[in-house]
Amino acid sequence: MKKFLAQLVGLLVYLAIPLYISSDQCILNNEYAHGFNSVKNLKVMTYNIRGARTDDGKIELDTIIQEIKKLDPDILALQEVDYHLPRSHFENQVEVIGKQLEMNYLFVPNLNFVIGSYGNAILSKFPIIEYEYYQLPSESESRGLVRAQINTGTQNIDVYATHLGLPYTERVDQVASLNTLIANGPMPKLLLGDFNTKPTEIPIQSLRSVFIDPVRESHFNLTTYKHKNKETQLDYILYTNGFTFESALSDSSTISDHNPLMYSLILSTQ
Repeated sequence: MKKFLAQLVGLLVYLAIPLYISSDQCILNNEYAHGFNSVKNLKVMTYNIRGARTDDGKIELDTIIQEIKKLDPDILALQEVDYHLPRSHFENQVEVIGKQLEMNYLFVPNLNFVIGSYGNAILSKFPIIEYEYYQLPSESESRGLVRAQINTGTQNIDVYATHLGLPYTERVDQVASLNTLIANGPMPKLLLGDFNTKPTEIPIQSLRSVFIDPVRESHFNLTTYKHKNKETQLDYILYTNGFTFESALSDSSTISDHNPLMYSLILSTQ
């Protein structure tokens, strides 16, 4: 009996290792170059899709895709994207979204559950030239920062995407790490994601010392998170010099507890 159990455990480990390795891998797909060499105006969006799950756990990925398609972003950061997880019918969500929206995509897992993972994604109508992933200091759930260098045709830009933790002290440490990791230099930079931070809290104030937050500067009130009668802004799009702000929109989601946030920006051609 002991020998049988040992063999069974060995078989399960043997079968699990390939699953674990595949679930821990980054995925990059480049197929599209919409409007290449003619881009100046950019629509940039961040959206925590919660695995495309409704409040009762039903998967509505097609509805998420339609919500994104309606706003038609050029560059898109997604948080809580599922990869081959049972709860989302084993779908590769970023692949499905990318193909239906005809966008290039990069997926980087934060948590590996052996039979699948979930994490952050960056999608783009333009080629993703290279990418990097940085681990952020985390007290509980693993968190990270993704950098994708995107060739808009007029010039390259660095797009950083993240999903910060829930504990306040953790977010303070993570923002300090962000400010260190994000490279200096003349290339325009975007920082997008779910920061789990209200507009008046210290972590986002610290980022404003490095990045431009046009919504705050213009005294706009945007709701990007809604849960049990609580409405606030937790999601942000920040940038460095090289962009001019035109407008902001936070559209209501029928699936996630977060709303998509989108900016219209003008990219400098210098």
